[in-house]
Amino acid sequence: MTKLARLKKVVNRLMPLFGRACPKVEPTRNVTLLLARVFGRVRANLNVQDAEVQRAYSDKNFFKLMDVVEKVLVYIAEEDGHYRGQLAYLLLSVTGEVESAFKLKRMKDSTYTIFEFHKWLTEHPTELKKT
Repeated sequence: MTKLARLKKVVNRLMPLFGRACPKVEPTRNVTLLLARVFGRVRANLNVQDAEVQRAYSDKNFFKLMDVVEKVLVYIAEEDGHYRGQLAYLLLSVTGEVESAFKLKRMKDSTYTIFEFHKWLTEHPTELKKT
């Protein structure tokens, strides 16, 4: 069994425990409302993928992982101002990095599309370096 397979097995076993340990709260803060919309968009996108992609997620483990991660992040951010601030910073940082990378790609090729950018994001790193 590969390291990845072992890790996924552990994560898949632990997620239900985290899910049960974390109270369900409705997002009410701006950052948690935004986070819930992001998770909702990802779920909606996964639900409309073609049959080949759907088969890759047939065990529903990724959906379960997303549900628990969202639940935990929303709960902590609703209850703790420091975590809420750091989550907001995380979202802003991701937005800034993604916008910068896309702009660089568009400067090289003005016809570059968001779909090509998505494909590029899922490939092995070729241009971005850790900072």
